[in-house]
Amino acid sequence: MPLDQERRWYRYHHLFADLLRQRLSASRPALTKELHARACAWYERDGDTEQALYHALAMGDVETATRLVEDGAAAALGRSDLGFILRSVKRLPDGALAHSPWLAVYHCWALVLTGQQEAARRCLDNTGWLLAAVHESDPAREQEMRGFVAGLRAINAIWKRDLESGLEHARQAMALLPKGNWIRGYGAIVIGARHWSEGDLVGARETFALARDVGLAANNRLLAVSAVCNLGRALEQGGELGRAIRLYRDSFRLAEQDGHELPVAGYIHIDLARALYETNDLDAARHHLERGIARCRQSADGRAEMIGHSLMVRVRLAQGQFDAAWESVRQASAANPAPHLRFDMRGGEHGEVWLWIREERRAQLKAWLEQARADLARYPYPRARLNSTMQARCLIALGRTSPEGDYLQEAQGFLAELAETASRLAWRGKETEVLALQALAFDAVGQVDEAMVAIERALAIGEPRGYLRTFLDEGAPMARLLHHAVARGIAPDGAGRLLAAFPILEPESPLPMRASETELIEPLSEREIEVLELLAQGLTNQQAASRLYLTLNTVKAHTRNIYGKLAVHSRTQAVARARSLGLLASD
Repeated sequence: MPLDQERRWYRYHHLFADLLRQRLSASRPALTKELHARACAWYERDGDTEQALYHALAMGDVETATRLVEDGAAAALGRSDLGFILRSVKRLPDGALAHSPWLAVYHCWALVLTGQQEAARRCLDNTGWLLAAVHESDPAREQEMRGFVAGLRAINAIWKRDLESGLEHARQAMALLPKGNWIRGYGAIVIGARHWSEGDLVGARETFALARDVGLAANNRLLAVSAVCNLGRALEQGGELGRAIRLYRDSFRLAEQDGHELPVAGYIHIDLARALYETNDLDAARHHLERGIARCRQSADGRAEMIGHSLMVRVRLAQGQFDAAWESVRQASAANPAPHLRFDMRGGEHGEVWLWIREERRAQLKAWLEQARADLARYPYPRARLNSTMQARCLIALGRTSPEGDYLQEAQGFLAELAETASRLAWRGKETEVLALQALAFDAVGQVDEAMVAIERALAIGEPRGYLRTFLDEGAPMARLLHHAVARGIAPDGAGRLLAAFPILEPESPLPMRASETELIEPLSEREIEVLELLAQGLTNQQAASRLYLTLNTVKAHTRNIYGKLAVHSRTQAVARARSLGLLASD
C-alpha cells in the first residue's frame, strides 16, 4: 500500500503483516530481537523517537528506551510537547527514572508546567538523589542540576501563590545557571509575577519581556510564548487592549515549526480569545478558544484547557446559550488537573458565578461569597484584590433582591477601595470595570447622580480603549444606566455606541424578573409602545416591521431600547414587565 507518489514509502496490509510476524515467530524467533534493534536504530536516525521507543521496549532494552526518552524530553520541553514526556515516561518500566536523573528532572518540569501538583510535589520532595547521581557521574553538571531544581521549585511556588518562596528559588536558579540557559527565563517570569502581584505593571512587563528574550535566544518556544502571554495580559490590565491583541497575533510565529502549529499555540489562542471577547468579537473569540482548547489538550496541559473552557462560559452566555454555558462549566471542572489548588485563571474565573447571578441563585451566591472573602483574606496582594471584582458583582446581585440587607453598602465600600487602588496603580482595564460596577451599586440604592459620575468616568477610560464586554456583560441594568446617561447628555457618543452593541437575545429559558422595580427610568416612546404591542401579540421582528412600515433594523433598535428601559433580557420578560406596569393597551 503506497504512502507517497514516488512509491518509495509503503506499508503492508495489516493482515499480511500479521502473517509475516507469525511466520517469523515460528521459523526464526531468535531474529526478532535483532530486527527490533535495527528498526529502533533506523527510526532514531530518522528522528521518530516514539517509534524508536516502541522497538526498544519490544526487544526489552530498557537502557536504550530510557536514553531515547531522555534525549527526546530535552527537545520536547523547548517545543512545548509536554504530552510526549508524560506519555513516554508512562511507557517505561517501573524504576527506569531512578537510573536517569536528567529524565527525572525533565519529567518533573512537565508535571509542574501541566499543573499536576500532587505528582510534582512527590518529585520535588525527593530531589536529593538527583544531585547525588549527577555529582557521581559528572561533577561539573551538579550546579546545572541545582539550577534546574531551583527553577522547578520557583514555578511550583508560584502555582501555590507562595510568592516569597518563589522569588527566593528564582533568584537561586538565576545565580546558578549561565546566561542563555532557558530556566533563567522562567526565573524572570516568577520575578515578573511578583511585580504583578504588587500591582507594578511596568516592572512586570519589563521582566516578562526579558523572559521572552531568553526564550528566543535559547530557542525554547514554550518559554517564549509563556512570557509573551504574561506580557499581553499585563498590557490588557494596563488598558492597552489593542496593543495586547497585536502582540498575541504577532506571536503565532513563535509557535510554528515546519508550517505547523505547535501545541504551545494553544496559550496564544486562549489569551487572544479573551482580548477579542472584550472587544465584543464573539465569533472570533469562540474560534480561537476552540483551537486553543484542542492545542492544550494535545500538550496535556489541563490547567490551560480548564481556562479555555471557563472563558467559553462567558462567550456562550453572551450569545444566550445558557445550556451550552453550563456544559462549559462541566468541561472546565473535568479538565482541572488540581481541584484542590486555586491558581490564576487569567480572566476565566467564576464561570458558574456568572450563571448563578443570571439565574438569581441566592443560596449558591451566598456560599460562594463567604468562601471568596476567606480566600481574599489569605492572599492580600493588590493584584488579588483588583481581580476580586466578582465579589462586588455578587454583592450587588444579592442586594438587588434583598434591599433590606447590607450587601449594597458592603459593595460600595469594597468598590471604593478597588477604585482608589486601580487608579493609583494605573490598571486602566480594571479601573473601567470597577467604575462600571460602582455605577450599578449606586443605581441600586437610588443614588442616580453618583451613578452618572461613575459611569461617565468608566466610559471615558474604557470605551475609547475598546473595553466593551465590561459594560455589556452587566446586562439590562447597565443598559438602563446608559440610556439615562444619554438622556442627561453624559458621554452620548460612547454610551450610544455601547447601547447599539447590546444584543437582542431570546434565552433558552426565561430569566427571573426584578419584581422590585415599579417605575421606569425613562418612559417608552409612542413608537416603542407600538412595537411592544406587536411583540406581545407574538409577531416576529420582521412581521412587526412590515405592519409598521419600518425597516427590520429600525424595529431591532426599538426592541433594544425597550429592553434597556424595562431592564429585561428577553421578549418574554419585556411583555410581562409591560403588563405589570399597565403599558399594553391590549390588556
